[in-house]
Amino acid sequence: THTHTHIPKHLYKYKGDFSVKIWDAITGSSLFTYPHKHIVKTLDFSPDSKYIATGGHEGLLRVFDLRKEKEETPILTIKQNG
Repeated sequence: THTHTHIPKHLYKYKGDFSVKIWDAITGSSLFTYPHKHIVKTLDFSPDSKYIATGGHEGLLRVFDLRKEKEETPILTIKQNG
């Protein structure tokens, strides 16, 4: 399990349950859950904190738009070659 604070208003976690979860760090309310089909190994925010990118054992890089509430579909998916 990995838990980090990237910016003061968000707390995020990715772990072996095949998902990424993001909470409001002030209120503790759940903001987003992004399901994956395998273990998520990395996550990063864009410099403007509008997007997150995730990667893991599937060999896929997924980009999600944090401005689209309740949207679980990535806006971009890139498959690893090889």
